[in-house]
Amino acid sequence: FIISGFLITTLLLRDIDRHGGIRIRLFYLRRALRILPAALFYIAVIWALYLAGVVDLTYHHLSETHVATAIPDLIHVLTFTANYQLDYNWYFNHQWSLSVEEQFYFVWPFALYWFGARHGTRGVIAAILIVPFV
Repeated sequence: FIISGFLITTLLLRDIDRHGGIRIRLFYLRRALRILPAALFYIAVIWALYLAGVVDLTYHHLSETHVATAIPDLIHVLTFTANYQLDYNWYFNHQWSLSVEEQFYFVWPFALYWFGARHGTRGVIAAILIVPFV
């Protein structure tokens, strides 16, 4: 997470320096093109294998019906909120990391821009030091 945060912050600060602000649409387009194809492909393959009966996405101790526990997992991984779920199936267990990263991408450009625009370099440094604890 530290390396990713450093790289994203560097890109955003460079964007602010060169263009006077963060080109937010371009930032999110680049993130989406980098992350979504592989993530959606993986999710689609696992879901297809589940529907074909090859993999089991259910928690038998939680429900008698398979769909009752498979659908929430699918929703969590598609909305990048898998880090809020208490119990994972094995196939989506690693998605918590991607969820945290995507949530960082959603919040950080706005925090960095807001602190930087209002308080200059000191604001950016304050954002870097304070925001991770919020």
